[in-house]
Amino acid sequence: VDSSFFEISSTRSIIHLNQNWNVYTESENPQKVRVSVPSSFSGENTLFYEKTFDLTSEQITDYDIDLNFLGLAYSAEIILNELLIFKHPGGEFPFTLKLDPENLLIGENKLIVKVYYELDSEATIPLKQSFMFPQKYGGITRDVYLHLSPKSRISQANFNYEFNSTKSLIKVD
Repeated sequence: VDSSFFEISSTRSIIHLNQNWNVYTESENPQKVRVSVPSSFSGENTLFYEKTFDLTSEQITDYDIDLNFLGLAYSAEIILNELLIFKHPGGEFPFTLKLDPENLLIGENKLIVKVYYELDSEATIPLKQSFMFPQKYGGITRDVYLHLSPKSRISQANFNYEFNSTKSLIKVD
């Protein structure tokens, strides 16, 4: 894990969500398959990626929590504790969702990512057909993690400074 990329420090941490996802289709008796992400599929079915994760009461009250997806293909709905929190319009670019820990998160949380892979040149990105590109697959194509940063932190530092006439001495307030 690259601590500079993930902004890990003595006060900031991440919780990886890559392991133990249940994947299933929309049917009456879905057969769930356990996978780790990144995970991809071919075809035009809609797949549900489901994951549970626990947070302590200290994490919920003392930290700002961001849900990070480094790659999804293609469009998706993000559902947290049975509440739709985001509709991903399409594309494989990374994105971050700021979660409201006090109103949205509980001790044990259920995250569902409903991934649509039907490409439609009128409604999804890219608008032009990609007939010369290699075969593409749907799914969660890169890491998923929670980023925890403390609620009490220095967000901006202001200071004043003065130089003497020869600029050999500086005074900082």
